[in-house]
Amino acid sequence: MEYSGKDLSLDKVHVQPLCMPEMSSKKMGPGASLTGETILVVDDDRQVLGVLRRVLERHGYRVLSASDGREALEVLDKHQLKPNLVLTDIVMPEVSGPELVAQLETMKFEVPIIYMSAYAPKEIADRYGLHESTPRYRLLVKPFQLNDVLEAVRESLDKYVG
Repeated sequence: MEYSGKDLSLDKVHVQPLCMPEMSSKKMGPGASLTGETILVVDDDRQVLGVLRRVLERHGYRVLSASDGREALEVLDKHQLKPNLVLTDIVMPEVSGPELVAQLETMKFEVPIIYMSAYAPKEIADRYGLHESTPRYRLLVKPFQLNDVLEAVRESLDKYVG
């Protein structure tokens, strides 16, 4: 996988809200100024993790990253920070994305969640019980364009944090 500055992979993104009302029509361009919110990015694919981290940092976000849910909890404990948003892969070894989110919720981290997965949305919803998700949850289907990740992040932060 090569990072060209625009695409994370060769295909297009499919943004699938999970039980989420229509998002704002506000569009975020790659050069939009941001306010430095903290995003926890979790993915077991080191290349995806690295690309997402670099892109989000270039767009003004503070990024904490981890390669699985267990490491994410350790990172949060080490930095003593509450992220403004969690961007996590769903299927990971050790602790999955939904397991991580469940643990964060027991710690009163009620922040927007953007799940990422290469699996079909219906399959993921069935497997992880995401049908009755709260409106703060959103799903990005891999592969996706980085601008769509940036837009999903900004929209989720604006809707649920701001």
